[in-house]
Amino acid sequence: MGVHLRMSLPTGLQRNSRDQVAEMATQSSSSMRRFWFSVAHTSGARGYALVANMVILVITARWLGPEGRGILGATTTWVALFSTIGCLSLGQVTLYHAVQRRGEAWLAPVLGSLLFLTGVVTLLGWCVALILHWTTQGSVFNQISPGLLCIGFLMLPFMVWEQYGSSLLMAIDRLKVYNNAQLVAKTTSVAVLIAALALKLGIASVLVIALVSQIIVSVAGLRELFSRAGGVVRPRRETVRSLLLGGLKLHLNTVGTFFILSSNILIINWYCGPTETGYYQLALQLIGVLVMIPTAMSMVLYGRVAQLGPDVAWAEQREVLLLLSGGMMGAAVLAAIAGPWLIPLVGGPSFTPAIRPFQWLLLTTVGMTFSAIMGPQWIGRGLFWQASAITMTLGTLNVLASLVSVPRYGLYGAVWGMVATYALVVLINGLMAAWCEVRCRQHQSGLATFSTSSLGNARAA
Repeated sequence: MGVHLRMSLPTGLQRNSRDQVAEMATQSSSSMRRFWFSVAHTSGARGYALVANMVILVITARWLGPEGRGILGATTTWVALFSTIGCLSLGQVTLYHAVQRRGEAWLAPVLGSLLFLTGVVTLLGWCVALILHWTTQGSVFNQISPGLLCIGFLMLPFMVWEQYGSSLLMAIDRLKVYNNAQLVAKTTSVAVLIAALALKLGIASVLVIALVSQIIVSVAGLRELFSRAGGVVRPRRETVRSLLLGGLKLHLNTVGTFFILSSNILIINWYCGPTETGYYQLALQLIGVLVMIPTAMSMVLYGRVAQLGPDVAWAEQREVLLLLSGGMMGAAVLAAIAGPWLIPLVGGPSFTPAIRPFQWLLLTTVGMTFSAIMGPQWIGRGLFWQASAITMTLGTLNVLASLVSVPRYGLYGAVWGMVATYALVVLINGLMAAWCEVRCRQHQSGLATFSTSSLGNARAA
Protein backbone atom coordinates (compact mmCIF):
# COMPACT_ATOMS: atom_id res chain seq x y z
CA MET A 1 0.00 0.00 0.00
CA GLY A 2 2.75 2.38 1.00
CA VAL A 3 4.71 1.58 -2.16
CA HIS A 4 1.58 2.00 -4.28
CA LEU A 5 0.90 5.44 -2.78
CA ARG A 6 4.46 6.60 -3.39
CA MET A 7 4.25 5.41 -6.98
CA SER A 8 0.82 6.82 -7.79
CA LEU A 9 1.15 10.24 -6.22
CA PRO A 10 3.87 11.55 -8.50
CA THR A 11 1.87 10.32 -11.50
CA GLY A 12 -1.10 12.37 -10.36
CA LEU A 13 1.12 15.31 -9.70
CA GLN A 14 2.65 14.98 -13.12
CA ARG A 15 -0.79 14.92 -14.68
CA ASN A 16 -1.78 18.03 -12.70
CA SER A 17 1.44 19.69 -13.76
CA ARG A 18 0.73 18.92 -17.42
CA ASP A 19 -2.80 20.27 -17.03
CA GLN A 20 -1.48 23.45 -15.44
CA VAL A 21 1.07 23.92 -18.20
CA ALA A 22 -1.63 23.41 -20.83
CA GLU A 23 -3.91 25.88 -19.04
CA MET A 24 -1.10 28.43 -18.82
CA ALA A 25 -0.36 28.01 -22.52
CA THR A 26 -4.04 28.51 -23.36
CA GLN A 27 -4.22 31.63 -21.19
CA SER A 28 -1.02 32.96 -22.76
CA SER A 29 -2.41 32.39 -26.25
CA SER A 30 -5.69 34.08 -25.32
CA SER A 31 -3.79 36.97 -23.76
CA MET A 32 -1.72 37.46 -26.92
CA ARG A 33 -4.86 37.42 -29.05
CA ARG A 34 -6.41 40.11 -26.85
CA PHE A 35 -3.17 42.09 -27.02
CA TRP A 36 -2.99 42.08 -30.81
CA PHE A 37 -6.73 42.77 -31.09
CA SER A 38 -6.24 45.79 -28.86
CA VAL A 39 -3.26 46.85 -30.97
CA ALA A 40 -5.29 46.44 -34.17
CA HIS A 41 -8.26 48.38 -32.76
CA THR A 42 -6.11 51.19 -31.40
CA SER A 43 -4.04 51.35 -34.58
CA GLY A 44 -7.22 51.42 -36.65
CA ALA A 45 -8.60 54.27 -34.57
CA ARG A 46 -5.28 56.09 -34.86
CA GLY A 47 -5.20 55.43 -38.59
CA TYR A 48 -8.64 56.96 -38.96
CA ALA A 49 -7.52 59.89 -36.81
CA LEU A 50 -4.45 60.20 -39.04
CA VAL A 51 -6.61 60.58 -42.15
CA ALA A 52 -8.92 63.02 -40.33
CA ASN A 53 -5.96 65.05 -39.09
CA MET A 54 -4.59 65.23 -42.61
CA VAL A 55 -7.94 66.53 -43.88
CA ILE A 56 -8.07 69.10 -41.06
CA LEU A 57 -4.48 70.11 -41.75
CA VAL A 58 -5.12 70.56 -45.48
CA ILE A 59 -8.27 72.60 -44.87
CA THR A 60 -6.81 74.88 -42.19
CA ALA A 61 -3.47 75.38 -43.97
CA ARG A 62 -5.10 76.42 -47.25
CA TRP A 63 -7.80 78.38 -45.46
CA LEU A 64 -5.68 80.29 -42.94
CA GLY A 65 -2.30 80.43 -44.71
CA PRO A 66 1.09 80.39 -42.94
CA GLU A 67 0.32 83.37 -40.69
CA GLY A 68 -3.09 82.07 -39.63
CA ARG A 69 -1.68 78.59 -39.02
CA GLY A 70 1.07 80.19 -36.95
CA ILE A 71 -1.40 82.04 -34.74
CA LEU A 72 -3.55 78.92 -34.38
CA GLY A 73 -0.52 76.77 -33.53
CA ALA A 74 0.81 79.29 -31.00
CA THR A 75 -2.60 79.51 -29.28
CA THR A 76 -3.04 75.77 -28.92
CA THR A 77 0.58 75.38 -27.82
CA TRP A 78 0.09 77.92 -25.01
CA VAL A 79 -2.92 75.94 -23.78
CA ALA A 80 -0.93 72.71 -24.10
CA LEU A 81 1.86 74.28 -22.02
CA PHE A 82 -0.57 75.08 -19.19
CA SER A 83 -2.12 71.62 -19.48
CA THR A 84 1.28 69.93 -19.44
CA ILE A 85 2.52 71.82 -16.40
CA GLY A 86 -0.81 71.67 -14.59
CA CYS A 87 -1.58 67.98 -15.05
CA LEU A 88 1.37 67.10 -12.76
CA SER A 89 1.87 63.84 -14.72
CA LEU A 90 -0.86 62.22 -12.63
CA GLY A 91 -2.07 60.14 -15.58
CA GLN A 92 1.21 58.23 -15.73
CA VAL A 93 1.32 57.98 -11.93
CA THR A 94 -2.15 56.45 -12.06
CA LEU A 95 -0.83 53.65 -14.26
CA TYR A 96 1.93 52.91 -11.76
CA HIS A 97 -0.70 53.07 -8.99
CA ALA A 98 -2.69 50.41 -10.85
CA VAL A 99 0.40 48.20 -11.24
CA GLN A 100 1.12 48.36 -7.50
CA ARG A 101 -2.50 47.68 -6.49
CA ARG A 102 -3.49 44.90 -8.85
CA GLY A 103 -6.32 42.93 -7.27
CA GLU A 104 -7.39 45.81 -5.00
CA ALA A 105 -10.35 48.18 -5.29
CA TRP A 106 -8.30 51.21 -6.30
CA LEU A 107 -10.42 52.81 -9.04
CA ALA A 108 -13.11 54.68 -7.05
CA PRO A 109 -10.78 56.76 -4.84
CA VAL A 110 -8.40 57.48 -7.72
CA LEU A 111 -11.24 58.57 -10.02
CA GLY A 112 -12.68 60.91 -7.39
CA SER A 113 -9.27 62.35 -6.56
CA LEU A 114 -8.40 63.01 -10.22
CA LEU A 115 -11.73 64.75 -10.86
CA PHE A 116 -11.08 67.01 -7.86
CA LEU A 117 -7.52 67.77 -9.02
CA THR A 118 -8.76 68.58 -12.54
CA GLY A 119 -10.91 71.37 -11.10
CA VAL A 120 -8.05 72.73 -8.99
CA VAL A 121 -5.59 72.67 -11.91
CA THR A 122 -8.07 74.43 -14.21
CA LEU A 123 -8.79 77.28 -11.81
CA LEU A 124 -5.08 77.82 -11.12
CA GLY A 125 -4.26 77.72 -14.83
CA TRP A 126 -6.92 80.29 -15.73
CA CYS A 127 -5.73 82.60 -12.96
CA VAL A 128 -2.09 82.40 -14.06
CA ALA A 129 -2.99 83.03 -17.72
CA LEU A 130 -5.09 86.06 -16.73
CA ILE A 131 -2.28 87.49 -14.58
CA LEU A 132 0.27 86.99 -17.37
CA HIS A 133 -1.94 88.77 -19.90
CA TRP A 134 -2.75 91.63 -17.53
CA THR A 135 0.79 92.27 -16.26
CA THR A 136 2.40 92.16 -19.75
CA GLN A 137 -0.56 93.77 -21.56
CA GLY A 138 -0.71 90.67 -23.74
CA SER A 139 2.83 91.00 -25.11
CA VAL A 140 3.89 87.62 -23.73
CA PHE A 141 1.37 85.96 -26.07
CA ASN A 142 2.66 87.94 -29.10
CA GLN A 143 -0.10 88.74 -31.64
CA ILE A 144 -2.70 86.39 -30.16
CA SER A 145 -5.90 88.30 -29.47
CA PRO A 146 -7.66 88.06 -26.07
CA GLY A 147 -10.71 86.50 -27.74
CA LEU A 148 -8.69 83.65 -29.26
CA LEU A 149 -6.91 83.07 -25.96
CA CYS A 150 -10.24 82.83 -24.12
CA ILE A 151 -11.56 80.23 -26.55
CA GLY A 152 -8.30 78.32 -26.42
CA PHE A 153 -8.14 78.24 -22.62
CA LEU A 154 -11.67 76.83 -22.41
CA MET A 155 -10.01 73.61 -23.58
CA LEU A 156 -7.77 73.47 -20.51
CA PRO A 157 -9.93 71.30 -18.18
CA PHE A 158 -10.74 68.89 -20.99
CA MET A 159 -7.10 68.58 -22.06
CA VAL A 160 -6.12 67.83 -18.45
CA TRP A 161 -8.90 65.29 -18.02
CA GLU A 162 -8.07 63.55 -21.30
CA GLN A 163 -4.67 62.70 -19.84
CA TYR A 164 -6.21 61.41 -16.62
CA GLY A 165 -9.21 59.63 -18.13
CA SER A 166 -7.28 57.89 -20.90
CA SER A 167 -4.78 56.56 -18.34
CA LEU A 168 -7.61 55.18 -16.21
CA LEU A 169 -9.14 53.49 -19.25
CA MET A 170 -5.76 51.94 -20.13
CA ALA A 171 -5.36 50.65 -16.59
CA ILE A 172 -8.74 48.86 -16.63
CA ASP A 173 -8.20 47.53 -20.17
CA ARG A 174 -10.97 49.67 -21.68
CA LEU A 175 -8.89 51.66 -24.15
CA LYS A 176 -11.54 50.78 -26.75
CA VAL A 177 -13.84 53.42 -25.21
CA TYR A 178 -11.21 56.11 -25.71
CA ASN A 179 -10.54 54.95 -29.27
CA ASN A 180 -14.23 55.14 -30.17
CA ALA A 181 -14.43 58.65 -28.72
CA GLN A 182 -11.50 59.65 -30.92
CA LEU A 183 -13.38 58.38 -33.99
CA VAL A 184 -16.50 60.37 -33.12
CA ALA A 185 -14.51 63.51 -32.30
CA LYS A 186 -12.48 63.46 -35.52
CA THR A 187 -15.53 62.79 -37.67
CA THR A 188 -17.37 65.67 -36.01
CA SER A 189 -14.37 67.99 -36.43
CA VAL A 190 -14.03 67.33 -40.15
CA ALA A 191 -17.76 67.74 -40.82
CA VAL A 192 -18.08 71.00 -38.86
CA LEU A 193 -14.81 72.35 -40.28
CA ILE A 194 -16.05 71.88 -43.83
CA ALA A 195 -19.24 73.76 -42.90
CA ALA A 196 -17.19 76.56 -41.30
CA LEU A 197 -15.03 76.78 -44.42
CA ALA A 198 -18.14 77.17 -46.58
CA LEU A 199 -19.27 80.04 -44.32
CA LYS A 200 -15.80 81.66 -44.59
CA LEU A 201 -15.32 81.80 -40.82
CA GLY A 202 -11.94 82.61 -39.23
CA ILE A 203 -9.44 81.28 -36.68
CA ALA A 204 -11.95 81.56 -33.84
CA SER A 205 -14.25 79.02 -35.51
CA VAL A 206 -11.35 76.55 -35.86
CA LEU A 207 -10.62 76.89 -32.14
CA VAL A 208 -14.29 76.34 -31.29
CA ILE A 209 -14.27 73.16 -33.39
CA ALA A 210 -11.12 72.01 -31.58
CA LEU A 211 -12.86 72.72 -28.26
CA VAL A 212 -15.89 70.62 -29.21
CA SER A 213 -13.64 67.77 -30.33
CA GLN A 214 -11.69 67.95 -27.07
CA ILE A 215 -14.88 67.78 -25.02
CA ILE A 216 -16.09 64.69 -26.89
CA VAL A 217 -12.80 62.85 -26.36
CA SER A 218 -12.50 63.84 -22.71
CA VAL A 219 -15.94 63.00 -21.34
CA ALA A 220 -16.65 59.86 -23.35
CA GLY A 221 -15.07 57.46 -20.86
CA LEU A 222 -16.62 58.90 -17.69
CA ARG A 223 -19.67 56.64 -17.79
CA GLU A 224 -17.48 53.54 -18.12
CA LEU A 225 -15.20 54.69 -15.31
CA PHE A 226 -18.07 55.44 -12.91
CA SER A 227 -19.63 52.07 -13.74
CA ARG A 228 -16.39 50.19 -13.05
CA ALA A 229 -15.67 52.17 -9.89
CA GLY A 230 -18.80 50.74 -8.30
CA GLY A 231 -18.82 52.44 -4.89
CA VAL A 232 -18.91 56.08 -3.90
CA VAL A 233 -16.59 58.17 -6.08
CA ARG A 234 -15.06 60.98 -4.09
CA PRO A 235 -11.58 62.37 -3.46
CA ARG A 236 -9.60 60.89 -0.58
CA ARG A 237 -6.85 62.76 1.16
CA GLU A 238 -4.44 59.81 1.23
CA THR A 239 -5.03 59.07 -2.47
CA VAL A 240 -4.51 62.71 -3.47
CA ARG A 241 -1.34 62.78 -1.40
CA SER A 242 -0.03 59.54 -2.96
CA LEU A 243 -0.73 60.77 -6.49
CA LEU A 244 0.85 64.16 -5.90
CA LEU A 245 4.00 62.62 -4.40
CA GLY A 246 4.36 60.39 -7.45
CA GLY A 247 3.64 63.34 -9.72
CA LEU A 248 6.36 65.44 -8.12
CA LYS A 249 8.86 62.70 -8.95
CA LEU A 250 7.68 62.24 -12.53
CA HIS A 251 6.43 65.65 -13.57
CA LEU A 252 9.75 67.01 -14.78
CA ASN A 253 9.63 64.18 -17.33
CA THR A 254 6.39 65.54 -18.78
CA VAL A 255 7.59 69.14 -18.73
CA GLY A 256 10.85 68.05 -20.37
CA THR A 257 8.88 66.29 -23.12
CA PHE A 258 6.98 69.52 -23.78
CA PHE A 259 10.27 71.41 -23.91
CA ILE A 260 11.52 68.98 -26.55
CA LEU A 261 8.38 68.80 -28.70
CA SER A 262 6.54 72.10 -28.39
CA SER A 263 8.66 74.86 -26.85
CA ASN A 264 10.26 75.61 -30.22
CA ILE A 265 6.89 76.79 -31.55
CA LEU A 266 6.73 79.50 -28.89
CA ILE A 267 10.39 80.45 -29.40
CA ILE A 268 10.01 80.73 -33.19
CA ASN A 269 6.79 82.73 -32.74
CA TRP A 270 8.62 85.15 -30.42
CA TYR A 271 11.72 85.69 -32.58
CA CYS A 272 10.49 85.08 -36.13
CA GLY A 273 6.75 85.81 -36.10
CA PRO A 274 3.67 83.78 -37.04
CA THR A 275 4.63 83.01 -40.66
CA GLU A 276 7.83 81.11 -39.75
CA THR A 277 5.88 79.51 -36.91
CA GLY A 278 3.33 78.30 -39.45
CA TYR A 279 6.04 76.60 -41.54
CA TYR A 280 7.56 74.86 -38.53
CA GLN A 281 4.22 73.89 -37.02
CA LEU A 282 3.00 72.35 -40.28
CA ALA A 283 6.20 70.28 -40.61
CA LEU A 284 6.00 69.17 -36.98
CA GLN A 285 2.32 68.28 -37.28
CA LEU A 286 3.06 66.07 -40.28
CA ILE A 287 5.75 64.34 -38.21
CA GLY A 288 3.12 63.87 -35.50
CA VAL A 289 0.81 62.21 -38.03
CA LEU A 290 3.64 59.86 -39.02
CA VAL A 291 4.30 58.71 -35.44
CA MET A 292 0.65 58.12 -34.54
CA ILE A 293 1.11 54.33 -34.78
CA PRO A 294 3.91 54.23 -32.16
CA THR A 295 1.72 56.43 -29.98
CA ALA A 296 -1.17 53.98 -30.37
CA MET A 297 1.11 51.06 -29.53
CA SER A 298 2.34 52.90 -26.46
CA MET A 299 -1.20 53.30 -25.14
CA VAL A 300 -1.84 49.57 -25.48
CA LEU A 301 1.49 48.73 -23.84
CA TYR A 302 0.72 50.94 -20.85
CA GLY A 303 -2.34 48.79 -20.25
CA ARG A 304 -0.33 45.57 -20.62
CA VAL A 305 2.29 46.72 -18.15
CA ALA A 306 -0.45 47.72 -15.69
CA GLN A 307 -2.03 44.26 -15.96
CA LEU A 308 1.02 41.97 -16.24
CA GLY A 309 3.88 43.91 -14.71
CA PRO A 310 6.89 45.28 -16.60
CA ASP A 311 8.99 42.09 -16.73
CA VAL A 312 6.24 39.90 -18.19
CA ALA A 313 5.08 42.62 -20.62
CA TRP A 314 8.61 43.23 -21.93
CA ALA A 315 8.55 40.10 -24.11
CA GLU A 316 5.74 41.62 -26.17
CA GLN A 317 7.16 45.14 -25.94
CA ARG A 318 10.54 44.08 -27.31
CA GLU A 319 8.97 42.72 -30.49
CA VAL A 320 6.92 45.86 -30.95
CA LEU A 321 9.99 48.07 -30.49
CA LEU A 322 12.02 46.21 -33.10
CA LEU A 323 9.22 46.03 -35.67
CA LEU A 324 8.16 49.65 -35.31
CA SER A 325 11.68 51.06 -35.35
CA GLY A 326 12.38 49.38 -38.68
CA GLY A 327 9.00 50.40 -40.04
CA MET A 328 9.45 54.04 -39.02
CA MET A 329 12.87 54.17 -40.71
CA GLY A 330 11.31 53.04 -43.98
CA ALA A 331 8.37 55.43 -43.57
CA ALA A 332 10.72 58.35 -42.91
CA VAL A 333 12.72 57.65 -46.09
CA LEU A 334 9.54 57.53 -48.17
CA ALA A 335 8.20 60.70 -46.56
CA ALA A 336 11.47 62.54 -47.24
CA ILE A 337 11.28 61.59 -50.92
CA ALA A 338 7.62 62.63 -51.09
CA GLY A 339 8.19 65.90 -49.18
CA PRO A 340 8.57 68.23 -52.22
CA TRP A 341 5.07 67.39 -53.46
CA LEU A 342 3.49 66.43 -50.10
CA ILE A 343 3.95 69.82 -48.42
CA PRO A 344 2.42 71.88 -51.31
CA LEU A 345 -0.35 69.29 -51.57
CA VAL A 346 -1.21 69.68 -47.89
CA GLY A 347 -0.67 73.41 -47.38
CA GLY A 348 -0.56 74.86 -50.85
CA PRO A 349 2.33 76.65 -52.63
CA SER A 350 2.67 79.19 -49.82
CA PHE A 351 4.05 76.44 -47.55
CA THR A 352 6.91 75.45 -49.89
CA PRO A 353 9.52 76.81 -47.39
CA ALA A 354 8.39 74.07 -44.96
CA ILE A 355 9.76 71.26 -47.20
CA ARG A 356 13.35 71.29 -45.96
CA PRO A 357 12.43 71.59 -42.25
CA PHE A 358 10.06 68.65 -42.70
CA GLN A 359 12.76 66.51 -44.26
CA TRP A 360 15.21 67.33 -41.47
CA LEU A 361 12.60 66.62 -38.77
CA LEU A 362 12.01 63.15 -40.21
CA LEU A 363 15.31 62.19 -38.57
CA THR A 364 13.50 62.44 -35.22
CA THR A 365 10.89 59.75 -35.95
CA VAL A 366 12.97 56.80 -34.70
CA GLY A 367 13.73 58.68 -31.49
CA MET A 368 10.03 59.43 -31.04
CA THR A 369 9.28 55.73 -31.56
CA PHE A 370 11.81 54.68 -28.93
CA SER A 371 10.43 57.27 -26.51
CA ALA A 372 6.81 56.16 -27.01
CA ILE A 373 7.42 52.40 -26.79
CA MET A 374 9.86 52.52 -23.86
CA GLY A 375 7.69 54.91 -21.82
CA PRO A 376 5.57 52.12 -20.23
CA GLN A 377 8.72 50.44 -18.92
CA TRP A 378 10.01 53.59 -17.24
CA ILE A 379 6.62 54.24 -15.62
CA GLY A 380 5.78 50.60 -14.84
CA ARG A 381 9.07 50.15 -12.98
CA GLY A 382 8.55 53.33 -10.96
CA LEU A 383 11.66 55.02 -12.37
CA PHE A 384 10.12 58.45 -11.95
CA TRP A 385 13.16 60.44 -10.81
CA GLN A 386 15.41 58.84 -13.41
CA ALA A 387 12.98 59.50 -16.28
CA SER A 388 12.37 63.04 -15.07
CA ALA A 389 16.05 63.90 -14.73
CA ILE A 390 16.92 62.57 -18.19
CA THR A 391 13.98 64.13 -20.04
CA MET A 392 14.23 67.47 -18.26
CA THR A 393 17.94 67.65 -19.05
CA LEU A 394 17.28 66.93 -22.72
CA GLY A 395 14.39 69.39 -22.82
CA THR A 396 16.45 72.14 -21.21
CA LEU A 397 19.29 71.57 -23.66
CA ASN A 398 16.80 71.77 -26.54
CA VAL A 399 15.35 75.06 -25.26
CA LEU A 400 18.79 76.57 -24.71
CA ALA A 401 19.92 75.48 -28.18
CA SER A 402 16.82 77.08 -29.72
CA LEU A 403 17.22 80.32 -27.77
CA VAL A 404 20.78 80.60 -29.04
CA SER A 405 20.28 79.41 -32.63
CA VAL A 406 16.79 80.60 -33.64
CA PRO A 407 17.67 84.34 -33.58
CA ARG A 408 20.59 83.55 -35.92
CA TYR A 409 19.34 80.70 -38.12
CA GLY A 410 15.56 81.08 -37.87
CA LEU A 411 13.44 77.97 -37.63
CA TYR A 412 16.36 75.77 -38.78
CA GLY A 413 18.06 76.40 -35.45
CA ALA A 414 15.08 74.76 -33.72
CA VAL A 415 15.01 71.90 -36.24
CA TRP A 416 18.68 70.99 -35.78
CA GLY A 417 18.42 71.18 -32.01
CA MET A 418 15.46 68.80 -32.04
CA VAL A 419 17.26 66.31 -34.29
CA ALA A 420 20.27 66.27 -31.93
CA THR A 421 17.97 65.84 -28.92
CA TYR A 422 16.23 62.79 -30.37
CA ALA A 423 19.56 61.21 -31.28
CA LEU A 424 20.30 61.22 -27.54
CA VAL A 425 16.80 59.85 -26.86
CA VAL A 426 17.59 56.80 -29.04
CA LEU A 427 20.86 56.19 -27.19
CA ILE A 428 19.34 56.45 -23.70
CA ASN A 429 16.27 54.35 -24.44
CA GLY A 430 18.43 51.79 -26.22
CA LEU A 431 20.40 51.33 -23.00
CA MET A 432 17.11 51.11 -21.09
CA ALA A 433 15.89 48.40 -23.49
CA ALA A 434 19.07 46.37 -22.90
CA TRP A 435 18.56 46.63 -19.13
CA CYS A 436 14.90 45.55 -19.47
CA GLU A 437 16.03 42.52 -21.48
CA VAL A 438 18.41 41.49 -18.69
CA ARG A 439 15.68 41.92 -16.07
CA CYS A 440 13.19 39.95 -18.16
CA ARG A 441 15.61 37.04 -18.54
CA GLN A 442 16.35 37.07 -14.82
CA HIS A 443 12.61 37.00 -14.15
CA GLN A 444 12.07 34.07 -16.52
CA SER A 445 15.04 32.22 -15.01
CA GLY A 446 13.64 32.74 -11.54
CA LEU A 447 10.24 31.39 -12.59
CA ALA A 448 11.86 28.36 -14.21
CA THR A 449 13.93 27.65 -11.07
CA PHE A 450 10.87 28.03 -8.87
CA SER A 451 8.84 25.71 -11.10
CA THR A 452 11.57 23.04 -11.12
CA SER A 453 12.00 23.31 -7.37
CA SER A 454 8.26 23.02 -6.76
CA LEU A 455 7.97 19.95 -8.99
CA GLY A 456 10.98 18.38 -7.25
CA ASN A 457 9.40 18.96 -3.85
CA ALA A 458 6.16 17.45 -5.07
CA ARG A 459 7.97 14.35 -6.34
CA ALA A 460 9.78 14.01 -3.01
CA ALA A 461 6.47 14.15 -1.19
